[in-house]
Amino acid sequence: MGFRCAIAFGLGAIHIARRCEHVKKPIVDFADAILGISVDGAQTSFAPIDKAGKYLGNLILWQDMRGIAMFPWMQERLAAAGLTEAELYRRTLKPVDMMLSGAKLLWLRAHEPELYSRIDKLANPQAV
Repeated sequence: MGFRCAIAFGLGAIHIARRCEHVKKPIVDFADAILGISVDGAQTSFAPIDKAGKYLGNLILWQDMRGIAMFPWMQERLAAAGLTEAELYRRTLKPVDMMLSGAKLLWLRAHEPELYSRIDKLANPQAV
């Protein structure tokens, strides 16, 4: 049993309520037979949440590639700070990568500013 991902070219997102229902149903249906539950997930997946704790949209998955659109801006900002991508990696052990949360958040800020302005925190898949 699984759940459907809304994946268009370069985008990966899951509807949060449907994800929760797909997780809860087998637990309820087979409660007597379940010995344990384990949760795993990609930490660069996140769901934006407002101050009231309401989800602002779909869970943005780790493989979502929209952050690639922010590379030129990110490279300009690094150069303006006198840094190269190699120096950033040396300092942080993180590459400039479209799949990391930062690039996806920059994309939201540039392309969905109203949604971005309402983000109070991010929930990883285990918290959803």
